[in-house]
Amino acid sequence: MDWFWKLLKNYGKEWDKWILTKIKGPSFLKELTEKELNDLAKDIRQFIIESVSQTGGHLSSNLGIVELTIALHYVFNFTWR
Repeated sequence: MDWFWKLLKNYGKEWDKWILTKIKGPSFLKELTEKELNDLAKDIRQFIIESVSQTGGHLSSNLGIVELTIALHYVFNFTWR
């Protein structure tokens, strides 16, 4: 996860206020309100857009799966390894 923090620090934005940086495991999602879940999806999409704009790669498939991934982790109990 060190790459994640290095990438965020390169942005020079208020990344420390993103919900994305506060996740400690899948159970964290169950504590969020619907608005916070939407904010999390927004943070993840922003992270993807900024990452891909610097490194290149496919964008649309990554953006399309954000809400699905959040919903799966919210509904089901996946293990964190």
